[in-house]
Amino acid sequence: SSLTSGWGDSWSTDGMFLLRQKLGDTPGRTISVHARYSLSQTGMIGNNTSTTRKYTEDVAFEDLVDQKFDRKEDSYSVSGNVTYTEPLGKNFYLMGSYRINWSTKSSEKYTYSNYTGNLDSLYSSVISNNFLNHRMQVSFSKQEAKYNIQIGAEAQPSTTSTHSSLGFKRDTTYTIWNFAPSARIDLRFSDNNFLRINYRGRTSEPTINQ
Repeated sequence: SSLTSGWGDSWSTDGMFLLRQKLGDTPGRTISVHARYSLSQTGMIGNNTSTTRKYTEDVAFEDLVDQKFDRKEDSYSVSGNVTYTEPLGKNFYLMGSYRINWSTKSSEKYTYSNYTGNLDSLYSSVISNNFLNHRMQVSFSKQEAKYNIQIGAEAQPSTTSTHSSLGFKRDTTYTIWNFAPSARIDLRFSDNNFLRINYRGRTSEPTINQ
């Protein structure tokens, strides 16, 4: 049997900036800049108790755990995107975009024995994870009054770094490249009826718990 109780608090905030600018006198030639950030923090303190009954041959005994813990998790991310659109004539457009995303997450959990007051490193951990992702996309689109079609391809290199200084200690850094096609179809049946079909690949970082 086990019982965990505790209390905590959390906060988060995020914001974005978007700018779109026409370039020159050519209709449809534009550049747009999009930036976003998010911050969050969660903290919790509590107690954990458990009883495990074990058997060795004909002898039964109980393993008792009585702990208090202090846990904090932080998450920060910043991203920016630049998109350039070049008209090719007859409602055809060429679009190129570059996006960069950086995020960092950390988790600290300190667990103490209620019997001795000492830190229990088996149930404690300090982990940080940094993630850097780039996304480069080239696509062609056809824009009409009743439909829009966009087809392209993306390259997404990303680097993940993980550092653990307490508990299961380990440092890892690895970089991967992902390639994926992208497609979007917008169908407008009327002013009130609209259908969008979207396909693309995405590279994301593991959660701090993972």
